[in-house]
Amino acid sequence: MTLVVALAGVTALAWHGRVSGLDRTLTGDLVQRPGSMAFDTGKLVSFLGSGGAVMIVALLIATIVWRRSGDIVLAGVVPLAAAIGGVTELVAKHLVERLRPATAVFIGEAGFGFPSGHTTGFVAMAVAALAVLSARAVLRGRAHRVAVVTVVVFAVAVGVARVAVGAHYVFDIAAGMLLGVLCARSAVAAALVVDRLVSNAAPALAPVPAPLSQADIRHAVPAVDGV
Repeated sequence: MTLVVALAGVTALAWHGRVSGLDRTLTGDLVQRPGSMAFDTGKLVSFLGSGGAVMIVALLIATIVWRRSGDIVLAGVVPLAAAIGGVTELVAKHLVERLRPATAVFIGEAGFGFPSGHTTGFVAMAVAALAVLSARAVLRGRAHRVAVVTVVVFAVAVGVARVAVGAHYVFDIAAGMLLGVLCARSAVAAALVVDRLVSNAAPALAPVPAPLSQADIRHAVPAVDGV
């Protein structure tokens, strides 16, 4: 619920193209000069959040989970989260209708920018991957903590990179992170529902044994003398 409220608050600040003074100030402090090392690094890091890169990683994780567990529903959570993120951010962009900053020309992008699609997709995929790998006890204790920190660092890096290359305002990134987490949770919830439906349907689909004939009964029960 907290995530939904936070996302609603950020969205209200950007609704129908609004750009607050705080958003402009924060964004202006992070945008880098084209051709600089920081700008080129930002382009490289932002690639991690591109739709193609996110889906490739999601499918790779899904393959690993499926081969280890044999659970196709669990394996599908990560690519499903990435797909939900991709669709949701496109719908949100056309609902909010906030244009990218003028600096988006630095990287050849235009159109609506709220929320950041790169950030939404990456966060959705990464959070779903954490949930799946934790569910299978692949990540436990120290490994789980390291994975969480790694995901947070990379998510922030992708978001900052998108601002650094001029493609987004800071609030676009904040909304993308919040939306990404919600998309991951939606994918996990959908998988739980499917798993429950499959489990409930399994007994009904099980073959019903044929009734025993008199011959089967006589064969199975040893004869008793005198009876």
